Amino acid sequence: MIHDLGIFFRTKRQKGYCKGKRKVIWSQNSQNSMANQLPQNYENLTATDKTDILWNQIQATEYEPGRLPTVVPETWDFNGLTNASFVGVVFNYGDEMPNGRHRMLSAFGSVAKIELEIFANQTGYTGVFKDGGRGLIRLSDQLWSEVGSFNPSLAVKILLDGRPSVNFHAIHKPNVGQGNDLNFFKNPLRTIVNGSGGPVTPTAKSFACSLLLLPGGVNDRPESPGNMPLYEQAEVTAPGGKEVEKVVAPFEITFLPNPAMAWNGSETQDYRLKLALIPAESVLYTVLARRTPNATEHELIGQLVTRSRFVASQYGDEKLAFRHASKRWQPPQDSHAS
Repeated sequence: MIHDLGIFFRTKRQKGYCKGKRKVIWSQNSQNSMANQLPQNYENLTATDKTDILWNQIQATEYEPGRLPTVVPETWDFNGLTNASFVGVVFNYGDEMPNGRHRMLSAFGSVAKIELEIFANQTGYTGVFKDGGRGLIRLSDQLWSEVGSFNPSLAVKILLDGRPSVNFHAIHKPNVGQGNDLNFFKNPLRTIVNGSGGPVTPTAKSFACSLLLLPGGVNDRPESPGNMPLYEQAEVTAPGGKEVEKVVAPFEITFLPNPAMAWNGSETQDYRLKLALIPAESVLYTVLARRTPNATEHELIGQLVTRSRFVASQYGDEKLAFRHASKRWQPPQDSHAS
C-alpha cells in the first residue's frame, strides 16, 4: 500500500513493465494545495515538539461541521499514478507532502494522537516493537475508482527526537475492500497484502516499477509492492531515536480492531463523523506480529491507544505525510529464521 497515493495492487513481473518510467514528474495544477508549514529545524526537534507542531496545524485547519470534503478537485492530474518515479517519492519525503503534490488516494481521512503500547513479551523484537512510541494515526478510505468499495486503511507515525519519524501502513484488501459495509473497524488491517485479488492495473505496474528505482541493494527495497516492511521501525528506539545494535523485526503486523469501536456498517453517515465520537484513551487495535515469512503464529505484542480525539482537517488531508519504509525484512544475525 502507498498511503499517500493509495495502495499497492497485486502485480506480476512482465517484460517491459518498467520501460520508460524514469522521468520524474509531479502532480500538475497544484495551486489549490497548502504550502509547507514545518520550521526549517523541524527534524532536529524533540518528538514532543514535533507532535505539538503537527497537531496544532491539524486543529487549526479542522473542517467546519457539515463541510467535510468528499470529492477530489477535477483539476488534479492523476497521470502520476502510472509513473514509477512519481510513486517512488513516497519513500523519500518527511512529515509533510512536498509542495505541489496531492494525496491522490486515501485523499480524505481523520487524524488522532496515538500511542503504540508494547506488552511485556518474549519475542525479542527491538526498536519501537520493544518500547513502543507516540505519534499520530490517520484512518482513511482508500477511495479509488479502481476498487469501487469502502476500503479502510491505516497509517501510523512514531515521532523521534532529532531524526525522521518511522511509519506504519496497513490496509484490509487492496482491489477488493469490504463492499458497501461502512464499519471502519469490521476487518483486520495488515502490513502485507499480497494476493488479495483484483485486476492488474497501470497504477499497479507503476508501484512495482517504483521499487526498482530505489537506491541501494536488494535489502534496501521491499520484497514486493504488497509488502510494507517493518525493519526500519525496529532499528530505532522511541522517542530518543537511539539506533539498535542488533535488529530483530517482525515480518508482518496485523492490527486487529477493538469490537467496541465498531458500528453498524449499513449506516450511511460519513465514517469521519463516527471517528470524531471516539474519545481519547480508547484502544483502537491490538497488535499482532508474525515473526518470519514461514511463521504461522501471530503473537500479541501490544495495542494502539488514542491520546486525543480524531480530527478531520485540511492539513491532515493535504500536507501530513507518512513516509514509506523501504528496508525489507532481514533475519537477526546468527539466526536461521526463514
